[in-house]
Amino acid sequence: MVERSILSFIESAEVPIILCNKLNEIQYLNAAFEKEFQLLNDECFGKKLFNYLKKTDNQDTRKYLIVKNETESIEVKCVFNNSEYGNWILLKRNSIKDYQLKLEAIINAAVDGIIIINKKGIIEEINPAGAKVFGYTKEEVVGENVRMLMPQPHHSKHNQYISNYVNTGVKKIIGVGREVWGKKKNGDLFPFKLGISEVKLNDRIIFAGIIHDLSDRVRAEETAVALKKEQQLNELKSRFVSLASHEFRTPLSTIASSLSLIESYEAPEYIEKRNKHINRIYSNIQSLTNILDDFLSISKLEEGKVENIPVSFNLKKFIEEVIEEVKVLDKENHNFVFDYKGEELVELDKKLLNNILLNLLSNAIKYSNKQTNIAISAKVSSKISIIVKDEGIGIPAIEQNQLFERFFRAKNVSNIQGTGLGLNIVKKYTELMNGSISFISKENEGSTFTLKFASLPKN
Repeated sequence: MVERSILSFIESAEVPIILCNKLNEIQYLNAAFEKEFQLLNDECFGKKLFNYLKKTDNQDTRKYLIVKNETESIEVKCVFNNSEYGNWILLKRNSIKDYQLKLEAIINAAVDGIIIINKKGIIEEINPAGAKVFGYTKEEVVGENVRMLMPQPHHSKHNQYISNYVNTGVKKIIGVGREVWGKKKNGDLFPFKLGISEVKLNDRIIFAGIIHDLSDRVRAEETAVALKKEQQLNELKSRFVSLASHEFRTPLSTIASSLSLIESYEAPEYIEKRNKHINRIYSNIQSLTNILDDFLSISKLEEGKVENIPVSFNLKKFIEEVIEEVKVLDKENHNFVFDYKGEELVELDKKLLNNILLNLLSNAIKYSNKQTNIAISAKVSSKISIIVKDEGIGIPAIEQNQLFERFFRAKNVSNIQGTGLGLNIVKKYTELMNGSISFISKENEGSTFTLKFASLPKN
C-alpha cells in the first residue's frame, strides 16, 4: 500500500506524476499528467511503465519520450523517486521544445519578413510575412537558393558572397542594416531594409535575415518629391509670366512706337531718323530672339535633348572668333584682352562651349561700364581652364549663392534687361560637358568666372 501522505501529494501536485509498483507497473496517473499528456488512468493502469516511457538517444539520462500512440510522442525530463512501495516519477516537458514552439509562434506572427538560410544559401525557413512580401508561398521557397529573391547583380554573386565570408570570416553585411532591392515572384522589384545575423548552432552555422518592406516609405518620398517639383513648376510658371510680361512688353512697345514714327518720316530729309528707328526695331527683335532662345534652351535641357558631342578643334582660334563676334554687339567700346597658354588642339563640345562663352562675354559687356577691360584667358595643360573677368557692377555677396538659379536676377541689375536664365543655362551646359564653373565677385569691382574641363589636349 502507498502511504496516504504520498498519494495525497501526488493527487494534488501541479506537475505530471506517474506512480508505479516495484514491477514497474503503472498504479496511478495524477490529474496533471492526464491533462498534460491526454493519457488516462483507466487505460494505463497495470501496464508496464516503459510501454509509455521510452529512453531517447540523448546523452542526458533524464530525457525520455512519453509515447501516446504509434505516431505521436512528447519529449520530457524525468525525476525518479524510489520508495519501499515502488517508484513515482515527476515529468516535465522539454524546455527547449517549449522554447522552439514559442519561437515559432513569435516568428510566424512577426510583421517583418524573416528568412533563415544555411551556408550554401538554401532557404530553410521563411515566415508568412516574408513569403507574402515576395509574393510566394512558403512551400515555393523553402529548399530553394535565396538568390531567387534577388535581382542582378546580386542574383549571380550571392553564393560567392557567402563563400567569401565562410572562408575569410570577413563580415561585410552581417550585423549591418542596409537598404537593398528584392525581386517578387512576378518580377517586380521593391526596396527593403535588410538585417542579417549569424547564428552558430552546435554543429553548423545558419544566417537569419530580417526584411522590412520600404515600398510605402519610398512611395511617400516619391510623392513628396513630385509635389515639390509641382510647386517649383508652379513657381517657375508664375515667374515666367511675370518676366515675360515685363521683358516682352518693353521691346514690343519700342517696336510699335518706332514703326509709328517711321510712317511720319517719309521725306528724304528724314532718312537718318528713319534708319535710327529701324535699327531700334532690329535691336529689340534681337532681344526678343535672345529671350526665346533662352527659353528654348531650358526646354531642351529639361527634356534631355541636349547632348555632349566632343570634337577636336583649335581652342585658341575658337575663342578669338567668339571675341570678334561679341565685339560686333558691343556698343560701349570695351577693351578685350586675350591671353592663351598651352596646347591649342582640344576635344570638347564646340557648340555648347560657344554658347557658354557668348553668354559670359555678353554679361561682361552688359554689366560693365563703358570702355572698361574685359579679360579672357585660357590655359591648357592636364586640364582646360578658361577665365572671363570684367570690371563691372559685381554681384552682391548676400545673393551670390543664388546666382545659378533659374530666373534669378540680383537687385543691382533690376534696370538692366535680362531673363535670369543665362547663367543657369551656362552651368547646365558646363556640367553636361563634365566640367565645372566657379566665380569670384565683389560689388562695384567686377566678377571673374572660371571654367574647368577634364578633357586632355589632343596632339
